[in-house]
Amino acid sequence: MTFPCVVAVRFAQLRTWPSTYEEAAAWVLETVDPEEDVVYLSLPMTLPVRSDAASLEAEEAGFPERGLGWYSYQRKVGESPSAPAYRTRWLPLHDPDLRRRARKEFVHSLGGGYCINEVFTGRSVDPQVEDVRIGLQQEGKLLVRFAPDLSPIASLPLDYQEVADALVPNRAPRLLRARALGPYLEVFRLPEPRANPAESR
Repeated sequence: MTFPCVVAVRFAQLRTWPSTYEEAAAWVLETVDPEEDVVYLSLPMTLPVRSDAASLEAEEAGFPERGLGWYSYQRKVGESPSAPAYRTRWLPLHDPDLRRRARKEFVHSLGGGYCINEVFTGRSVDPQVEDVRIGLQQEGKLLVRFAPDLSPIASLPLDYQEVADALVPNRAPRLLRARALGPYLEVFRLPEPRANPAESR
């Protein structure tokens, strides 16, 4: 019974530490100029930072009557004038015109700023989602990774439920070596848009 108890205690300890989502939010607060840069997020991620009114309106227009994380929380609690408001946007994967673009052209069409991309692993991953990640790696500048494992051997989340269709390492040893709970996140600096989008093909 000793080993299960040790794992349970470790899991409880990890739950008291900042998750990878919270680490990414802290990075935004320390790094991003809210007046200058847009922060793109992969769907359906939301981060515990204050988003500006235009960001909330865009979320509501794209996904009406769907409560998603911190966007919903912020709408309920109202404005917080003391906190900076960031321009957060979801990657426009629901836009059919943008979805048809080549991966490099899609990344350049975002117009600069930052992207915090949640890495998904498994057979159920939409090929378009993987295309976006490849495009970000090719055209963007990787600034930082937030991984649940001290020495990541795979881009897998570590949380209450894990992907069922990917090869997941044994959970107990992984918890004992983990540094945080949450998904595997990659933060990119996006390139400025090209003058001729056709050049990015």
